[in-house]
Amino acid sequence: MKKKTKKTILFVILLIIILFLAFYFFTGFYIIPPGAIAKGATHWFVRTGTGYPFISSPNSILKRTKDFNSMKSNLKKVLNFPKDKVIATFKYSDWLYSFTQK
Repeated sequence: MKKKTKKTILFVILLIIILFLAFYFFTGFYIIPPGAIAKGATHWFVRTGTGYPFISSPNSILKRTKDFNSMKSNLKKVLNFPKDKVIATFKYSDWLYSFTQK
């Protein structure tokens, strides 16, 4: 292989890694199951500064709490989902929602 081709391949691989890390650390998915809203929804959102994990749902946030005070604050967090940070909304994904139930 030519030296220029190796550099191009290395650059592309490095760019893919950087994009993947940015996707993982700066965005996330918030899955609302059917019933909470008519058909459910999957929101892809900017999670910087929100404290949400990469994949979350209302149930997963409330499950993590053990005491009443943190349950109240997490309930506020669930009810005040940052709609202004939503990048895109997709139909409900049962596969993604299953990751929040573990």
